[in-house]
Formats: sequence, structure tokens, C-alpha cells
Amino acid sequence: MCKGLVFALLLLVIVLPVPANGLTPEEGLARMQAGNDAYREGFFSDALEHYLAVYEAGFTSATLCYNIGNAYFKLNRIPESILFYERALILLPSDEDIQHNLELAQTRIIDKIASVPQLFFIRWWNQVRNAFGADGWANLSLILLSSFFIFLLIYLLSRKPLIKRLAFWPALISLLLFAHALAFAWQKSQVMQNRPYAIVFQPTVTAKSSPDAGSVDLFVIHEGTKVNIGDQIGDWVEIKIASGKRGWMQEKALERI
Repeated sequence: MCKGLVFALLLLVIVLPVPANGLTPEEGLARMQAGNDAYREGFFSDALEHYLAVYEAGFTSATLCYNIGNAYFKLNRIPESILFYERALILLPSDEDIQHNLELAQTRIIDKIASVPQLFFIRWWNQVRNAFGADGWANLSLILLSSFFIFLLIYLLSRKPLIKRLAFWPALISLLLFAHALAFAWQKSQVMQNRPYAIVFQPTVTAKSSPDAGSVDLFVIHEGTKVNIGDQIGDWVEIKIASGKRGWMQEKALERI
């Protein structure tokens, strides 16, 4: 359930034996194991306590967020489970287990909002971009850049026209793919830094026409609903839901992904 995080923590034990917010890598590994044991035995509150201790200490991964989401789901705390499934998807967007559990949790919320249909090429572009997280695209961009330089050296050093032609096109393709991978990595990193999405955490929230409690009511949304955050004025943020509707609500009703 958490092999990826356990491996990461083992590496940290070796190369970084320094406390992170009061929790050493050794302690983090022990808490993860304790959380897994508690989860398997059905003690979901205890498992959640262990997982959150690791998460709040700064050790994070898609697997850890997924485990936290599962523990919250077992405790019927649906908004929290959706929040952590969404955080897991940012780190590992192509994982089918995370996607499945997120969809399952979304069936437990009140709002069933249909998304605005996307043009086929925009949908395809987003699917490609979501194949990896920021780290995945960054690593791929380094591989593609290395490939470009290898083919470029072959092109420059070879004296045979045929070899030059065979090296030219792979070099060009590697360079183009590198540019796209780098752009995707940047876009993913911006999502992680700016956190433009959030989950509603209040049972019922009324979206307003302006950042003022006395303004016109536009629509009502409920806990667990995902929103896109736009402008912010004081304690108020402009939100957009999947259907395209926009409104204003107080930030305290949300938890950013």
C-alpha cells in the first residue's frame, strides 16, 4: 500500500538523518509501518493519525496521500478523502487506483456537476499532460535533452552524409519533445505552487455575485465539491465550478488542494 514511500524514507534514513519538523526519517518509517498495520487491522483512526504525522513532518508522496484518503474514506470523512485523493493525483496523475477511489468518493457527495465539454484536441492535450507529474516530466525532459546532445554530436562528428541525415531527424525530434516535456513540467509545478484548486469543506456554501455577504446569491454548493480558485479580495475568493458557473465565497470554506 505504501512501498514507494517506504523506499523513499529508507533512502532518507541513509542520506539525510536529520529531523524534519520534529520527525526523523527513521521515525517516519516506523509511523508508516504502524499506520499500515493499523489500517489492515481495521483501526482506521489510528492509521490516519500515523499517516498524518508523517505527512505533516514533510514526507509526502502520492502513496502517502492515497493512504490518507483511504483512511478518511473509511471514517466517512468524504471531503477530506477527496482532498487527499486529489493531492495524490497531482503527484501521480495516471494512477488508476487513485482515480477509481476518487470517483468512488465523489459518488458520496451531494453535488453532481457536469463538466463543460472539451474540444477533442484539448481533451487529448490534457490527457498527455496528465500522463506524469512534475517530477516525471522533469526527468523525461532531461532524458530527451541528453538524447538531443548525443544525436547532435553524431551529426557534427560524422563525415558520412547518410549518418548525418540519420542523426539530424532524431536530434530535431528529441529537441521538440524536450520543449514539450519541459513545458508540461513547468505547468505541473505551477499547479503545485499556486494551488489553484480547492475542496469545499463547509456543509453548504452560497456563491455570491461579488465579494460581499450582502450581494446577490448565485448558486449553492456543498462539501466535497471541487472548485477552481481565481481572484482573491481580502477573505473572499472567486471560484469556478466544473459547469463553468462563477461566484464568490469566503476562503475559510475551502481547503486548497
